[in-house]
Amino acid sequence: MRTDRVTEAIKRLIGATDQFIAPVLDRHGETFFAEVTDVADVAERWRNSLLSPVAQLYPPKETLFAFRLDEQGTPELDYKLDERKRIIYGIRPCDTKAVAYLDRFLMGGEFEDSQYAARRRNTKLITVACDRPAFDTCWCGCSNAGPVAEEGFDVQLTPLGDWLLVEVAEGGAEIAQLWQDLLEPADEALLAERDELRERVRREMVPHAHMASAMRRVTSGALPPEFWEEKGARCTGCAGCSLVCPKCTCFTTLDEMLSDSEGRRMRIKDSCRLASYSLEASGHNPREAAADRAKRWSYHKLSQRYLDRTGQHGCVGCGRCLEVCMGGVDMVEVARGTREVERDAKPSAHQRHPR
Repeated sequence: MRTDRVTEAIKRLIGATDQFIAPVLDRHGETFFAEVTDVADVAERWRNSLLSPVAQLYPPKETLFAFRLDEQGTPELDYKLDERKRIIYGIRPCDTKAVAYLDRFLMGGEFEDSQYAARRRNTKLITVACDRPAFDTCWCGCSNAGPVAEEGFDVQLTPLGDWLLVEVAEGGAEIAQLWQDLLEPADEALLAERDELRERVRREMVPHAHMASAMRRVTSGALPPEFWEEKGARCTGCAGCSLVCPKCTCFTTLDEMLSDSEGRRMRIKDSCRLASYSLEASGHNPREAAADRAKRWSYHKLSQRYLDRTGQHGCVGCGRCLEVCMGGVDMVEVARGTREVERDAKPSAHQRHPR
């Protein structure tokens, strides 16, 4: 597709769905994803949004059901699923991979999250590959999550000069039909250019950390207690890392009374980095120490156990935790720190070959 046809392509998408969600720039130039009804509001170029578009499918706060007490005090439930058809346009490969993870976690097991499943089954993802790092803190190459998506999208658009390479997965057939007269067959040269772009953007990313090395150290339990104590001491306990992470799924529930007879049950995003998260009804807290919470969060992100269980790292390298962490103990700092411990623990040449 030629880039001068993008406006027409987006207009058709807006008219073909109940809810069209796309990147929008606020007056400060910051990106956020919101419902759009006018193509002029869609950003032409955008950084990663601080709040992932994953929140459109798994909101940080939502009503699970409403309830009302009748005259006899018997509760009546009002339970509705959001089954509107929606298109999320402009989602980056890292967030696309996060959605693939949530699909397996929330829909692929014995139990299904009905709220998420209703939204997800009615949502099409149009991924836009990165032709440059979307954040200064991007490191998706370390977790195989970008800069070009390998899975999870219905349609992927890759900017290549005056062209957009359009890749259509099985779920994107309706969109391809909608754009039929806007598309032209891609030649081998364009495909080769996409592969070159992928490698170029990876090279442009700052080499923050090496995830494989960090996973080996975290999984083996080889990191000394002092490592986690140092991370815990620097953590402010704000939970910002979890709240902006597109793969964190922890939540709590809250019953909120709106009147004497009406109320609702809310689901609110929670974090294992908060001191109250693991507090038990008895008053005992198995992870009262910040060091223990730092270790738990990192283990979930970096251990081989979770990779085996979900087929993905617990981190997609989107860089959001680097943007918000006030204590400098984000995912990259943890991963980099494990390598420093490994380096310091290696014996010297004299120790390896004693005389």
